[in-house]
Amino acid sequence: MRRLGFLLLLLASPVHASPIALVCSGVWGSVGAQEMFEGIPAELDLEARTFLPPGQEDPFPVTVMQIDEITFGELKPPHHMMLGSILRTTGDYFYTETAPDTPTYGQRGVCKPSKRLF
Repeated sequence: MRRLGFLLLLLASPVHASPIALVCSGVWGSVGAQEMFEGIPAELDLEARTFLPPGQEDPFPVTVMQIDEITFGELKPPHHMMLGSILRTTGDYFYTETAPDTPTYGQRGVCKPSKRLF
């Protein structure tokens, strides 16, 4: 009976996951104007279903969560698209932003969990 009570309590309890702090390195910019970056923070919040790519001010909604990949992005009228994904096992990610009459902006790189310093 105790086991059943514990199991019911466990199933009824909400699970809270803290946002995952990441440190990313890679390449960003538009075609012909790309530069390397290293050690730029990002954040993945599975509970809020958002991903904040490196160097961005606002997080994007997570649209699909699969076993091996998380896809994020949004479409803002008129025709402004932001789309990306991050692989869960390797941390490889890409992010692309397109808008009319604007050069396509992109990022690609690798994100790793940040480590506590002390």
